[in-house]
Amino acid sequence: ILLVVIVVISSINLAKAVMQTNKRIHITSNVIKQNTHRDALLDFSKDNKNIIVLILDRADGYTTHKIFKENKELKKHFSGFIDFTNAISSSAPTLPTLTSIVAGKYYTALEINKRHITNDLQTELSKGYADIFNAFEKEGYETSGIVTFPTDETHLYPLLINKSNIMFDTTQYRKMYINKYIYNFKENNIPFKQLISFGLFKLSTFKLRRDIYRSGAWLFSNVRGDWSLKPIAEIVSLAEDITNNATKPTFKFIHNAITHDPYGLNSHCEFSPNNISSRKDKEYALPDGHYNSEMCAFKLIAQMLDRLKELGVYDNTQIFITSDHGAQGKFLPIGANLHVPLFYKPFNSKEQMKVDDRLMVNYDIASIFCDNLKYGCPNVFDNILKNFPLKRQIYVALGGGWDFSYHKKNYFIFTTYFELHSNRIYDKESWIEIKQ
Repeated sequence: ILLVVIVVISSINLAKAVMQTNKRIHITSNVIKQNTHRDALLDFSKDNKNIIVLILDRADGYTTHKIFKENKELKKHFSGFIDFTNAISSSAPTLPTLTSIVAGKYYTALEINKRHITNDLQTELSKGYADIFNAFEKEGYETSGIVTFPTDETHLYPLLINKSNIMFDTTQYRKMYINKYIYNFKENNIPFKQLISFGLFKLSTFKLRRDIYRSGAWLFSNVRGDWSLKPIAEIVSLAEDITNNATKPTFKFIHNAITHDPYGLNSHCEFSPNNISSRKDKEYALPDGHYNSEMCAFKLIAQMLDRLKELGVYDNTQIFITSDHGAQGKFLPIGANLHVPLFYKPFNSKEQMKVDDRLMVNYDIASIFCDNLKYGCPNVFDNILKNFPLKRQIYVALGGGWDFSYHKKNYFIFTTYFELHSNRIYDKESWIEIKQ
């Protein structure tokens, strides 16, 4: 009797899955053929400045430099870039670090704690995003972005001068990127065994559900599947769908999670959730599947750079690529995931990628891109590259959780603090623990 019930339910869900696949094909075709909405996020200006800030969540600085060393051709695509090899983050999780990347040091967790704010943390962090987007809007830039946690629509949208091109996970328009990805890579031909496993999914124990999830049947999930497909689709769109029709200077901020679990790319950069592992994961102390995703992310970014060159907008585009935190803590002497990649391409820079070994922090980039504005950005210091200190000291905080529940309403909670006073970030002598 149980076998009959399972077969019947599986057959019904299999039929639903096939119908859903056909529906996706239809939707995808309509999106590609009929969509006439100009995508500001992908549109650059030929005659004005373009600024793009790309945050690869959890991208690891140590791993990035290994990837570039192992893929020597990759560096050639990054002409004009500066590779800041000793860049770190001000903390380990996303929550206390991300806002400072777009809004500067003023919005690091340590600086927020110093100010003894009366706002709740989410309101304060959202204000940081709004300060930057509004500063560029006021000086005639078209602003756009993909923004995620720690802000949200409820906290950010009321603060923005123009929210029309600022997207969140819950924004319906963002689903277009997934449809493009499915269409371009022909993922509609899903294996029969995955359809069957989807039919059995709801009857399974939690352990079996995890196995089914890992084998790829979660492509049909509207929630879990999107977590992996969306960030991949976004980067694919950046690599393939950029246009050059913007009539105003543009500022783009993209927080992307292609380098964060759940991972979905194999060593050939194909979407294959059951084949994500690499021997490099263990070698570099990374989460299973991270190496392939980070390697593929930079290969797709290289395609994006080539596309910008083809469209004639590379020279008048300023590009920043960094991360909110790293993926492993094995190699830094303090055992924290603070080493992040930080790449910067100035305007009209074309020569071979340069290496700069000065001590940098991911929040430094705000001081550089805000230097394009006549009146600057609120609470953002002068351009760090024009005012680099002779002796630099960076303070980092560890032990804080990634979610608001780990902290007080208006104060970040940490357990350990360090001072870094040298660009030799892998030298134990460069780190001093600060006793509270």
